Amino acid sequence: MKKLIVTLQLLLVYFTAVAQDSTAVFFSNYISPSLIKQHLEVLASDSLEGRETAAPGMVKAANYVSSQYEELGLPTLANGTRFQEFPLVNLIAGMMTIDTRKKSYKQSGDFFFTDNSAELQLEATDIVFVGYGIVDSTIGWNDYSNVDVNGKVVMFLEGEPLKKDGSAQFTKSGAESPWASGRQKKIQLAKDRNAKAVLFVQKDYKKNYERISRWLVSGRLALPDEEAKQIIPVAYITPEMANDFLQHAGYTVSSYEKRITKKKKSFALTLNQDISITSKIAKTSCRNVLGYVEGSSLKDEVIVISAHLDHLGKRGDKIYYGADDDGSGSASLLAMAEAFVQAKKAGKGPQRSILFLNFSGEEKGLLGSEFYTKNPVFPLEKTVANLNIDMIGRLDSAHASNPDYTYIIGSDKLSTQLHRINEEANKFCCNLELDYKYNDPSDKMKLYYRSDHYNFAKNKIPVIFYFTGIHDDYHKPTDTIDKIDFDKTSKIAKLVFNTAWQLANQPERIVVDVENDFKE
Repeated sequence: MKKLIVTLQLLLVYFTAVAQDSTAVFFSNYISPSLIKQHLEVLASDSLEGRETAAPGMVKAANYVSSQYEELGLPTLANGTRFQEFPLVNLIAGMMTIDTRKKSYKQSGDFFFTDNSAELQLEATDIVFVGYGIVDSTIGWNDYSNVDVNGKVVMFLEGEPLKKDGSAQFTKSGAESPWASGRQKKIQLAKDRNAKAVLFVQKDYKKNYERISRWLVSGRLALPDEEAKQIIPVAYITPEMANDFLQHAGYTVSSYEKRITKKKKSFALTLNQDISITSKIAKTSCRNVLGYVEGSSLKDEVIVISAHLDHLGKRGDKIYYGADDDGSGSASLLAMAEAFVQAKKAGKGPQRSILFLNFSGEEKGLLGSEFYTKNPVFPLEKTVANLNIDMIGRLDSAHASNPDYTYIIGSDKLSTQLHRINEEANKFCCNLELDYKYNDPSDKMKLYYRSDHYNFAKNKIPVIFYFTGIHDDYHKPTDTIDKIDFDKTSKIAKLVFNTAWQLANQPERIVVDVENDFKE
């Protein structure tokens, strides 16, 4: 009798699972190619101008997604909206000024800087010139010998000391030592000695400036960082600007280098020069969009389904439409939300809650997902998994003859159960080829670290990244809606839906049973 009871229990579990699978497949049919296309025609339109993070086009995109969640009847958050606003700073587009009693120096013309992540105003009465800024006991060299730079501005040269024939002093062969390109190590040495700021003399200032000028002009967005206040400010300056300071000790950059070449011994110079450095930050903000489908018996536990809404915006008169990257994912989220809402209306809603998360700032360094995981709307300890979609609308060359595929990345990195559930859902609903090429830790593209799921993985939340590969239009204006395979896109979206359905409705929450394999 006991054996019979166990057998009946197993059969009940089996038939319950089959019933759940059948219900999931039924409601996933709401995820149609035409519905995804309808949403993508808005998201990849001219009027949104490529959805640049924090730009007007991105605001329009966020408003559109929110309006669709509103039409579906999804509730607002505690702040009365479906937005999670987050602050950003532009690390370049602010302004730094450097002044002495006699002269004001010009940004770009006399100096540039590459990290403006904190407001700054400092005054110093001395500039200490420490040659090349090198300390290396293995070669008996210390540019900081017998000099105190605590609370002072430090100035040093790029590169390393040379012999008369132009070869390096520090190596027997005359080849460059690591100090020739040891920029960060030199800056760290100054910071370790409590310098207030660094003036880094560039021998070929014009070449170095031109190399990054476009980036300096356009700026680089980042989340505000309290730790940035501890970052030592670094200005990269012209030799002529350095000469203005060195003249107080009777030197120029050239004459100092000649003496080092001749004496083969370092020496520092304290330059009696008042200096003022001021830095202002350009501030902005952006928003994630959240669509929440509340669960029933296990509503406190949440499955996050995500895609990024932002793209590259507009460059001149060219729009970077981002139809695939990641318009395909964002449009699919809206279609999946419709499917879950229809299931709930029919009395078949999920037991666990579903959170649709449209991130901003992915193209700027996964900023929206980083902010969310640091400031979660729903507790991370209650977040069961993250299913992340980024580029599922195209074919890559490896699958030209078989469009019914998707790359699966990360499914087994933290939970063997998640990996199994995704594969079983695929067999029941979709029969796609699941390609694990980019899941290999040795893969050179390292895609596991390059989309929004990674910020969840770092918090030990199991993830899957759905992706269909790089194509010729990646990050180009030609990533347009006419090239999207909507049949394929809807099939992958259905797989995500069916996997989320199983995660939401199975009795036990999946567990983390694999060590994180990511590298910080």
